[in-house]
Parts: sequence; C-alpha cells; structure tokens
Amino acid sequence: MATLDTDETPIENQGSSFRVSARERTLIAALSVVAITAIAFWSILFHDFVTWDDILHVYTNPYFDPVTPAHIAHFWLKQYGDLYIPVSYTFYGFLAWIAALSKPDPSLTDTGALFDPHVFHAASFALHIGCALIVFALLKRLVNQDIPAAIGALLFAIHPFQVESVAWISEIRGLLANIFSLALLLLYVAQLDRLEGGDPARLRARAMIGMVVLALLAVLSKPSAAVLAAVMLVVAVGLKARPLRSALIDMLPIVIVALPVVLVTRNVQHAPTFSIAPILDRPFIAGDALAFYLAKLVLPFNLIIDYSRTPNEVLHNWWGYATWLLPVGLAIGAYALRRRAGYVGVGLAVFAAVLLPVLGFAPFKYQAFSTVADRYVYLALLGPSIMVAYTLAQTKSPQLVYGACAIVVGLACLTRLQASHWQNSEMLYRYTIDINRQAAPIQVNYADLYMSKAPQIAEQHFRIAIKADPRYPDAHLNLGTVLENTGRPGQALAEFAIANKESPTDARIPYDMGNALMEMGKYQGAVEAYAGALLLDPKHVRAANNEGQAYLELGEFDKAVACFLRASALAPGDSRFRVNAALALIKAHRPQDAIREVQPVLTADPGNVYARNVVTLAKKETP
Repeated sequence: MATLDTDETPIENQGSSFRVSARERTLIAALSVVAITAIAFWSILFHDFVTWDDILHVYTNPYFDPVTPAHIAHFWLKQYGDLYIPVSYTFYGFLAWIAALSKPDPSLTDTGALFDPHVFHAASFALHIGCALIVFALLKRLVNQDIPAAIGALLFAIHPFQVESVAWISEIRGLLANIFSLALLLLYVAQLDRLEGGDPARLRARAMIGMVVLALLAVLSKPSAAVLAAVMLVVAVGLKARPLRSALIDMLPIVIVALPVVLVTRNVQHAPTFSIAPILDRPFIAGDALAFYLAKLVLPFNLIIDYSRTPNEVLHNWWGYATWLLPVGLAIGAYALRRRAGYVGVGLAVFAAVLLPVLGFAPFKYQAFSTVADRYVYLALLGPSIMVAYTLAQTKSPQLVYGACAIVVGLACLTRLQASHWQNSEMLYRYTIDINRQAAPIQVNYADLYMSKAPQIAEQHFRIAIKADPRYPDAHLNLGTVLENTGRPGQALAEFAIANKESPTDARIPYDMGNALMEMGKYQGAVEAYAGALLLDPKHVRAANNEGQAYLELGEFDKAVACFLRASALAPGDSRFRVNAALALIKAHRPQDAIREVQPVLTADPGNVYARNVVTLAKKETP
C-alpha cells in the first residue's frame, strides 16, 4: 500500500508499463464510486410512486395541478402538510412540470397519477450520486488517499440504510438537504486546509457567505439539516485541530440561519400526546434508538419502512432499559483510543450528532409510529465512512483493503435486494408486513389498496391494524368505510365513533358518520354529522352537498337549497351542485328560481342533460 501516497503509480500492461498520474488515479476512484453506486441503485429508476406520503407530497398535491408560479410561491409563504420546506417543494414542482402527463398511463404508474414517477426517481438517483461524490471529495481531502476515500464513500453510498432515502420519492427533500449540507462541509474543510499555518481565527468572507447560503438551502429543504452545525464542530476540532473557540464562531452563522426554520417546524409539527415519553425515560428511548442504528449498521438485514419501535414499545420491554449499554460501551472504547485513533471517536460523534434530534430526547411527530427510521441515518453514515477511510489510510494493509472491498460488494448486493422491495406500494407493504406484522400504519395502507377490488382482504388487514394499535384512528375510519360499503352501516358507525374519539379534529370522520346515518335513514343525525364536518373543514364540498341531501329527506327544502348553494360556491366549476340546488328549489315550489339557478350551466354547456331536465320539471311546476 506504499504506492497510495505517491503521485504516480506504475501499471504493467503486456510486458510494458505506463504511469497513472495522481489526478487520473483520483478520477478513476471517483468514477468507481459513481459506477458501483449506480449499479446498486439502478433498479429504482423504473419504480412507481408509493402511497406512503408520495400521495401527499407529489401526485395529489393541489399546488402541482397545474404547476404555476403562484402555486410555487404558496410554498414560500405558508407551510404545507405540516412542513415548511419551500426549496424541496419548488424542486418537486419543477420535476412535476417535467413529468406531467395529459392522462393516466398504466404503463408508467398504477396510482392513476398524472405524473411520470420515473422522472422523480431519476432525480433521487442523481442527487444520491452527487452526495456520494461529495463524500468522496471530502474524505480525499481528509485522508489524502484515493482508495481509502473511495471505499469510505462507497460505505456511505451503498449501505442498505440508504435505500429508503433514495428509493422513496417523498425523501427527495432529505437528499436535497443532504447534498447542500455535504457541499457546505466540503467547503468548510477546504477553508480549514487553507488556514493551516496561518491565522486560525479567520475564514474567507466569500467562503462564509457561501456556507451560509448552503445552510439556508439545506434547512429550507429539510429543517433537520440544522444538525450540520454540530458535524462542523466535531470535524473541525476532532480532525482538523481547530481551536474550540474558533470552531464555535465558525458554526454560529449556520445556527443563526437554521434556528428560525427549526422553530417554525416545531410550531407546526406536534408529537401526539400518547407518544410522548416521560422526561426521565427519554434517555432510555435515545439509548435504544442509537443501539438499534449501530446494530443495523453492522447487520443491515430486515430493513423496513416502519419498525413500530415507539416509546411505549421500548419502555414496556426489559431490553428497553439495557440497549443503551451498547452505545455507552462504544463511547468508552473510543475514549480509550483517543490518542492512537482519535478518528474513531470523531466518526461515532458525527454518527450520534446527526441522529441527536431524532433519538427521542425531544418528542417528534413520527414517534407515533416509530422512534427509529432508516432515512434518519443518511447523513449520519458520514461518521462510519470517516472511520473506514482513516483506518485504511493509516494501516496501509492490502489485506484490510481487500476485506473492505469484499464488504462493499456484499453491501451492494444487499442494497440491490433492498431496493427491489420499493417497486410499488403493494410490494413495499407486503415486505414490511412479512417482517413486522404489528406495523399498524402499513397494515392500513396495504388494506387501502384492496378496499375496492377485495374488501374482504381490506377488512382483514384493518382488523389486524386495530389489534396491533387499538388507538390508530385511520384503521377504525377505513374499516368503517369497508363495513359501510358492504352493507353494515351500524357496525361502520361504531368504528367511526372510535376514530372520532381518537382524532376529534379530522373532518373525514363526521363526514363518513353522516354517510352511514344517511344509509340507516337517520337523516337528522346525518345533518348534525355533516355540520360537524363543515365546522372542522368549512371547505368540505361533499359534506355541504350531502347535508343538503339530508335536508331534502327531512323535507326542509330551503335549508337544502342553502347547502347546495354553499357547495356550489366552494366548487363553482362543478355544475352538479347548481343542479341539486335547482331541484331543491322545485321541491320548495320555486320553479322560476330553479330555472334561474341552472341558466349559467346551460349558457356554459347548452347540452347539459341534467340542467335541461331541471328546466323541463320547473316548467311543469309553473302555474
């Protein structure tokens, strides 16, 4: 391995030799990182959307129908989906504009979406390769050797932990945040290299401005990118011997830029009360999460989208009070090695620092499903990559390099297999359920796929979800829908009542209760349910329309007219609500008002059969 440090390496070729320059060797190493990463993730380019959040962020996002400057501006002015990530939504909008279809294409997507999912997957693929290249450049700068840097970058790029972030379109936001974060870290380390031997307290103003801009782009892509300030501190002090005071000053502008975005996110995202652990128990939650990640780092098998490792699950098992011993033991070992191999402690510190906001010390929204998730580890894998690169660079053992290469090949194979599970929603959910039957949200999403084509299968999985998590409102709500659709409105109403108790601010629940009551002939109760839905969501068009239908059944025609007109005002482009209002006016013995109500419909569409029938009926009622 002595040749690793030379500028030129002789290579034998059919009895002769030629020399490879340092630049060419670096280029070969970088291309190897790109090629192996591409091979590991190639299959995702042909995958579909999944209903796990892609439906919210992309293909039913109302601001992408169509993509307009005003719609994109909305993301910069307001939060969407409990997130303020305007850079990510702007990028999603750009991709949606490219991927737009004139009509659903079953050869591209089974979701009925009017977008080509392959465009989004190509963007994920490119962003991940970009991140891998930046990690290679960063490690090359840190260890000044190509092979160790390439192997370290490959550990980052092709570890199966990364599949969720790359294969899941909804996590493009994470990839954007991470590519900006890694670019910032590379720029910072380059500046520290420039300062070696000079004034340790000053960074170039232009570089500092560039770092602040990158930090702003990162946190506006995903607020969790704010952890980069801690990573900067660890790398500067632990690897570049930057004085602590200077390193703290370096990270201060990043903290100032990130803090407002983090506070906005904390304000719009609230952890459900039932998932919040007592303060004194949170160190055990955090220790367990860190132990989980460390174990999966070494044995990356059975990686799924929902581990159901909630605070309640951890605290109700004996192992929840013991798993913290693993990270503590590693920390003690790293401390013991601090003089001979300080990079071990730095790598572990980077790993832990990135994960710190999602370990459970402070409650966060996703803990309702699981404290741990693969996507949280994306940037954290920089820590182990640093450890690997430094180990290979300092030991210079060919056997160690060969062993590392063998591990890279094994990881690439595991990643290709892991990526295959993300082909579509059904494959993803089926794979997850096979490993974790207690994943109630996944059971619900899987059942949703069968609600129309196989309601008996849907009902079975909704009931499994309820058994796994009796307080999960969507399971009760969707089971109620299946029961209603299969002629059991009384049982459906009982499920809706449970869902409403667990989620009293969800307008879908009183709306569905109203539908069940309508089917049971309890029209007054239906009116009250629809009114409740409209109270929670004043723009609920179908609730306004169905409330009008209930008033019709009660013979209160004027109130029915008011409801239909409200629905028409909420959806002026839908002529059905005007027609319904006109029919109610006829029943209220106001035929001339009925004719006037449908006149705009006939002006816009003279052949509208329903509007013409209204006119015919109204004329018959005219004295």
